[in-house]
Amino acid sequence: MLICASPTNLQSDQCCVISLAIGRSSYMSCLERLQESLKRVGFRGGFLGWSNELPPGSPTQLEAPMAFKTFCFREAHHRGYRYVLWLDAPMVALQKLDPIIEMIKTKGYILFNDSYGQSLGRWCSDIALGHHNIDREQSLGIPEIPTSAIGFDLESRIGSDFLNRWQEICLDGVTCRGRREPYLSFSDHDAMGWNKNQCASSDPRVGGHRFDQTAAGIVAHELHLTSYADQLRDIDCKTKHFNRKTILLHCREYGKTIRSVDEIHQLVANQLSPFRLPVRALRKVRNKLNVIRH
Repeated sequence: MLICASPTNLQSDQCCVISLAIGRSSYMSCLERLQESLKRVGFRGGFLGWSNELPPGSPTQLEAPMAFKTFCFREAHHRGYRYVLWLDAPMVALQKLDPIIEMIKTKGYILFNDSYGQSLGRWCSDIALGHHNIDREQSLGIPEIPTSAIGFDLESRIGSDFLNRWQEICLDGVTCRGRREPYLSFSDHDAMGWNKNQCASSDPRVGGHRFDQTAAGIVAHELHLTSYADQLRDIDCKTKHFNRKTILLHCREYGKTIRSVDEIHQLVANQLSPFRLPVRALRKVRNKLNVIRH
């Protein structure tokens, strides 16, 4: 099912957020949560969300994992949208998207910094690297490009070039799969994702293969583009936590139930409250009080 929401403002009729949920039932709930969070922050552009189906022309997950993202961009452009932002279904908008849309309009694309500071080489199979003539040592110096959130001005040279190349290598039979043979099952697919039995690489520095994300990292490297936006955070990342400038929060949910928008916003508000002292500071205060009492 394709979920469509039209822009609510004439000035926003060329802006669109796209997303897709397939697989786990919780992903469908995440898609609904994402749409609700966009409404709450006053997003006035369009919304295209695919629920348990793929966009026209897209290969299946076993044929080319996650390549459907590029086809979602194509369909959005076909429907008349120019400034298009992909958000994974488990994403939640915390603040207005205006700064992100403006960056897409100004630069022609938006690539977000990776909260975990990882490299393309950690998440790319030997076969995919060889297919693109990139050696392992070189790849470990190429930053990973998060594709949980990524956007383009589809009528700019840089935006169209990125999407064209991204889709091209997603469909080359190697880059998205991480190997040349089609997957026979989703367990086969997951094994590549996490380098089980060293199916991605025998190099201990390799964690697995990241399909569309690996492909996007290669494209960014080829086009000499770097991540520059810092408004995306992962709720589970401890080293680079969300802050007051965070606009998009990736909230992966692995169970059957998910946290509501209210719960996530309340969690963020509590963490960022100026009256909330860090645990270490609270312990110091408590220890001082104990000394005074005795």
